[in-house]
Amino acid sequence: MQDDDARSHARRPPKAKGPAPDDEASAELSRAAREAVRQPPDPRLERQFAHLALWGEPEGSEAAPLRAAGSESGDAEAGRLRAALVELGETLGELRATSARLERRLDVVNRWLVGLTAAVVILAVLVLVRWLG
Repeated sequence: MQDDDARSHARRPPKAKGPAPDDEASAELSRAAREAVRQPPDPRLERQFAHLALWGEPEGSEAAPLRAAGSESGDAEAGRLRAALVELGETLGELRATSARLERRLDVVNRWLVGLTAAVVILAVLVLVRWLG
């Protein structure tokens, strides 16, 4: 009887004296989440979220002063970006035309390869028939 009790006690793993690593990570994440919830909201993020229509209504009155503050540099940058966009559009058109030409050439090469393969197969069959017959 005592042997059974000794065996059952021997099979139990020893208790850890400190918290498990998973418990420590969970406690750290919980603490970080509580801190994040308790912090006051950032008005810049609120405006961005409203602008993206993630929540709230976008406020038109806030967008106008932001644009008016840097209108000259903003207009110059917008002009540069438009010019770059037009250039990219032209480059994309050229790439599409080049791609279409290459596709036509590959189609011709594939047709020639199929024709040559068929001719080689026919010649191989004729040689075999002549050799066997």
